[in-house]
Amino acid sequence: MAMARRRGLGLGFALLTALCGARVGRAEFRGDELEPRGFEYHDEYFISYLSFRPRLSYRWQWRDAAIGYATTVGSLRATEFYLDQRVRLRIPFSDELTGEYRLIQTEDYDARYTRNEVEVVVRAFRPARLAPLSQTLGFTPMPDGLFFGATAELQAAKEFVDVGGVLGYATANSGIRLDVVRPDVLYNEKNDENGEFTEAPTTVRLSARSDLPESMVRVRAWASYDLPLQLSLPQRDGGLVFRYRQFTAGGAVFWEPWQGFRVDLEVQGEASRKTWDYASGAQPNRDLRRSALLGVAQFELDAEPFLGARASRGDLLFGSIFYHWLDEQVGRSDGVEIELRRSEAYAELGYLLALPTPLPGWEGGARAATQIGMLSERDVRPDDAKHTVGEKLLAKVGIGLEANSRGGRAGFLVQATIRVDDPSFGGANAQVILRF
Repeated sequence: MAMARRRGLGLGFALLTALCGARVGRAEFRGDELEPRGFEYHDEYFISYLSFRPRLSYRWQWRDAAIGYATTVGSLRATEFYLDQRVRLRIPFSDELTGEYRLIQTEDYDARYTRNEVEVVVRAFRPARLAPLSQTLGFTPMPDGLFFGATAELQAAKEFVDVGGVLGYATANSGIRLDVVRPDVLYNEKNDENGEFTEAPTTVRLSARSDLPESMVRVRAWASYDLPLQLSLPQRDGGLVFRYRQFTAGGAVFWEPWQGFRVDLEVQGEASRKTWDYASGAQPNRDLRRSALLGVAQFELDAEPFLGARASRGDLLFGSIFYHWLDEQVGRSDGVEIELRRSEAYAELGYLLALPTPLPGWEGGARAATQIGMLSERDVRPDDAKHTVGEKLLAKVGIGLEANSRGGRAGFLVQATIRVDDPSFGGANAQVILRF
């Protein structure tokens, strides 16, 4: 009962946040949801994710980019990287028509994946006093006015092509957008294993934004629902029927209460269910239920340069609070139960020391940061003879170098971290952001 109440509170908080405020969610069915996750969440996975996370200014600069490239890559263990890589190219074809290409290479709780998305949007009734779209190459805004169009995710295998429609309305400071996506639209006709969607996958996604220039507040919100699908695969293990549904939601609030101080809050949650029913009994039937919640609060405070006038810019104090909760439970028809429950909270504090640079138009700095917190974990996998239950303190420190163009068009970071709680190398990471 206590766990159910806790799950309800977590998801309720995620839903509440979605209604008041973030980035557009990606929840389309990809097909890799059928297989077990191909990587393991070891103890330091999410504290490493926090230490790799781009700082507040980088993330919000990227959200405004019309043409750009951004990547974060960090070593998780000897054989694995965390990789988040994105490309965006938004260009005007005319004063009413824009096209956009997006490369998204990242991961969720199901898999690491890559998506190549294209979008064409027609715009009408654009806000007054805005530049004609044909004059905005390089800084073409997100769809504004009344807009509608089509989107697709292209792959060489025709059965995995996604198509969808877009409809929305936006002013200079606010907007709302609805996407309806049909994943694997040609699957029934084009797949080579006699598979059939008896209930077709469909994703409905709603996103909203609101900017309040007077109070220096920017709000983003999204909610995405993968409607229940049913996939029949008669050639797999004597006959498999797979069912899946997922709801994700999130929100972000950016606030600059005064010049030189920036605050960001981001929350996102997920509730999903997957079942595998085998007609032949070749494998036990499985039923997976997942609930997850992730929240991060970050701040940046500009400081007087410690090195005085010799430095190219001021110093920066930054920090964050990170909370993650994940509950996955798998029930099987043979009576075996698999559990993964994680509850973890970390705090981060760092300082960027501005350094003189001989390159005109560039700013450089050395940074140091530390993360510390607690992990509570329950990991039970009878097939692997694993039964881990306990709590532990985790702590890391990192040092790195940053370089940024003064126009905000480019940023680079390299960093190495060390585990403090269990002295060892904690992984290195690099970040790049380019806005053209």
